[in-house]
Amino acid sequence: MLTCSCPHCNESIENDGSLAGQLCDCPTCGGGFEMPIPKAGGDPFQVTDSPRRSYSSGRNYGPQKSPGVAAVLSFFFLGLGQIYNGQIGKALLSWVALFICAILALAFGIGVVLAFILWVGGIFDAYSSAERLNRRRR
Repeated sequence: MLTCSCPHCNESIENDGSLAGQLCDCPTCGGGFEMPIPKAGGDPFQVTDSPRRSYSSGRNYGPQKSPGVAAVLSFFFLGLGQIYNGQIGKALLSWVALFICAILALAFGIGVVLAFILWVGGIFDAYSSAERLNRRRR
């Protein structure tokens, strides 16, 4: 068994060598890194220095997002909090849903209630998504 440490949380990780040189997620913190490659010859338990580069597996190790700012942006305009969080697809989806609510409001009068629910849900989603993104970036 080979042992290395996660570059994000310094947790010891053991593997049988089959993951050497591959991009992996730490089972403790979820941080992405390259598994070190064992040295050729010599002690099989020593490993070469790995570049320990991070990679993106749905994670972005960038700056923290403010959940409050995300919520306030969504309060003023549906989808802005999601754009602030980098979730462009969610913002576009919420705009399409808002457009459908506007059509329902004009046709049947029920769209106003649905638009209000969508707006409140968008504020909550922007806040909770920013918190979730921050947990992944730690």
